[in-house]
Amino acid sequence: MTTRRAPRDPIGPGAGLRDLLAVYADTTPAFRLFLAHRWWHASLSEVERLVPREGVVLDLGCGHGIAANLFGLRAPGRRVVAIERNPDKAALARGRVANVEVIEHDVLDTALPEARTVTIVDVLHHLESREAQERILDAVGALLPPGGTLVLKEVTRSRPLRFRATLVLDRLAYPGERFHFRRHEEFVAMLEERGFAVEVVPLWRRVPYAHVALVGRKLAAARTREEPGGTPVSSAVTYEGSELPVFEYAVRWKAYVRAMLGHALTGDVLEVGAGIGAATRALCGPESTSWTCLEPDPVLAAQLRERIPTMDLPCACRVVEGDISAIPAGPAYDCVTYFDVLEHIEDDRAELRRALERLRPGGRLIVVAPAFPALYSAFDAAIGHHRRYTRATLEAAVPTGMRRLRLLYLDAVGSLTSLVNRWLLRDPTPSAAQIVFWDRALVPCSRLLDPLVGHRFGRSLVGVWLASQDR
Repeated sequence: MTTRRAPRDPIGPGAGLRDLLAVYADTTPAFRLFLAHRWWHASLSEVERLVPREGVVLDLGCGHGIAANLFGLRAPGRRVVAIERNPDKAALARGRVANVEVIEHDVLDTALPEARTVTIVDVLHHLESREAQERILDAVGALLPPGGTLVLKEVTRSRPLRFRATLVLDRLAYPGERFHFRRHEEFVAMLEERGFAVEVVPLWRRVPYAHVALVGRKLAAARTREEPGGTPVSSAVTYEGSELPVFEYAVRWKAYVRAMLGHALTGDVLEVGAGIGAATRALCGPESTSWTCLEPDPVLAAQLRERIPTMDLPCACRVVEGDISAIPAGPAYDCVTYFDVLEHIEDDRAELRRALERLRPGGRLIVVAPAFPALYSAFDAAIGHHRRYTRATLEAAVPTGMRRLRLLYLDAVGSLTSLVNRWLLRDPTPSAAQIVFWDRALVPCSRLLDPLVGHRFGRSLVGVWLASQDR
């Protein structure tokens, strides 16, 4: 389970509300007042931003269709199929947005259509029992393929004062109804039991109510295949770390790394272990002819694919699911990169030999990796690091015959904070606030200090090597 901030609407939340009110212009003033209040107190603008912008979106228990029609309005690439058992509510929701279809059915008694995204917005606590909640999540878990997304918006009991305020609203809106609220931690556990990796997105920071969104990504079981020599190799893995969304806040750090690499990221680039694309977005520039995002985790690979049509990643990108053996051997790339990835690979020397096989003559190998074994901490262990490097150990992992262009330590100030964490705090997971402080306050200091100390120590190592022209 990871936690991240709710995404802000880039054009302002008011635009979506105005669009919705226009869609429901034929309803009563009382209903439009209800719609506006629900928009605000349920943070629907933030929920909409969590839904993938392409493909079929299955909205379960759509009610009056407020969320379903919003999803359709804000992204024409979505095809929203909304299911509602109440005939009056289904009739009110139907026929308002072209790419939204409303079906009158009971979710628990109907076969669900195929979809890669399912949304459930303020539905589960209205069901007749907790067992019914379990049945719906069972159905969603069985429906979604690996890489599929569930966006679950609910009320949480984990914020007692805000929960009481929310309960007052629900009792006024639904007099006499019995509710089945849970702590959001319970929903996280239920989803993880059904094969989801879950992100918690608190929505209570902007409104005085106990709303939360859970974004579940359906995981895939690892499959194995055999190399020609008969060695079984995993062709799908699940990344065990939870730090990737948090490190998206490290904007200045990525800009620093980009500056140190100079013009090395040119031509056709292969990025091994692209994760959720945070480094891709920061480092892929116009000098890169193409950029291949190689990612072995099918859930992360699916997220990468979703980010390209929305322009969240450069259009020069393409996604390949698998490890480096998924890329045919042969000189096809001008640059192969490992941005905080090589330390996750047990046999780093064999990995870099395979990388060299895919480099064109004169191509560049780029490695950014954590530095100094003395800084190895609970955080490294928690996210699957096999090692931290020194200049000597990283140089030893690079295939013979490659010429070193650059091998420098970066972030001297950050290395001091890592020592504090290693010996005093022993925190296995940095918070978003800690990453923002490091990125905004400490990284600029390191950019000044690193040249003064000759890049002789730091939290990270950056290396660039050149493949021989006569390979």
